[in-house]
Amino acid sequence: METLNEMEKVLPDAFEVYDIKAQIYLEQNKFEDALNIINKGCNRFPNDSNLASIKLKVLVLSDRNAEAHEWLDYMKNNNLFSSVNKDASINEATLLIKENKVEEAANVLKKANDIAGDDPDLIYLIADIYGKTAKYDDLIIYSNKLMNEKYGQFYYSTALFYHATAMEEKGEHEEALKEFKDIVVKMRRATINDPSFYEGYLYRLIAYVKLKEYDKALDLADYIENLYPERADGHAYRYFILKEMGKTDEAEIEKQKAKSINSNFNL
Repeated sequence: METLNEMEKVLPDAFEVYDIKAQIYLEQNKFEDALNIINKGCNRFPNDSNLASIKLKVLVLSDRNAEAHEWLDYMKNNNLFSSVNKDASINEATLLIKENKVEEAANVLKKANDIAGDDPDLIYLIADIYGKTAKYDDLIIYSNKLMNEKYGQFYYSTALFYHATAMEEKGEHEEALKEFKDIVVKMRRATINDPSFYEGYLYRLIAYVKLKEYDKALDLADYIENLYPERADGHAYRYFILKEMGKTDEAEIEKQKAKSINSNFNL
């Protein structure tokens, strides 16, 4: 930040000053400071769509919803939206979700994805919306789109999990169990290749629970606790597993242990 302050004095026309300073302030949750610097940037470069997109992000994250809608209209009416369509659409969708306009948010992302010609970030966000709103037919469509190994390990494994979950919820139990078995194999392989791939452990653990292989799930919860002893995760996963097993008293003990490590842990 000291370097950027010096840079602003010497090179006030440097785009990076306004871009990076705003991003740093956002990371620090200093929304007023982020808005002040990005406003300076937008005033100096009124035709810069990237700075306009960052301002939209600042307004959305700082809960200035009315101003965010006004800025969205300004961007669209002044040809500042289309060249940053992906990022701007994500921020517009975030704004709509905050206002409980979930289907509108999904449509914004789908339109952006059509323009992008299938973008894994957008497909993931669409699938996530449909997963959380229990629209399993749509979830299957978009998890199938995301189920492409070239999109990377996280997206591929998440797509496998979303698809299996959707099949289970639709009553396709045999197919769902087959897919959860497949997840166990593929996630074991993934974490062997990359021991830091956290979601691989998580999806594998949940798959064990779905397959009612509770001992294996508990062993994996122990393993996760050993990997991250300072975190509440191991206890939280044991709470989930034991609850599924019907062992409510033991589950409650694990819940309290998780809360003692992280009082904000959502169980």
